[in-house]
Parts: sequence; C-alpha cells; structure tokens
Amino acid sequence: MADQPTLKYVCIYADENNETHFKDMEATMKEADYAPPAPLI
Repeated sequence: MADQPTLKYVCIYADENNETHFKDMEATMKEADYAPPAPLI
C-alpha cells in the first residue's frame, strides 16, 4: 500500500494562563468517495 498523504497545519491555542501558543500538527489523509450516491457530509 502506498504512503498516505499528510496534511500539515498550525494549531493556535491559549493555555490556562491565557498565553497564546502555536503547535505544528499533522493529519493523515484517507481516500474516500464523496461522490453521489454517498450521503452528504
């Protein structure tokens, strides 16, 4: 099986002291069929 594509993004969040932080994140993409007759998402 081929490697799955990876989406990289930056997560911006505030901690309990209301300080803003940036965190590099990754999400593995999965192939899916969203064409009819698949249900709407």
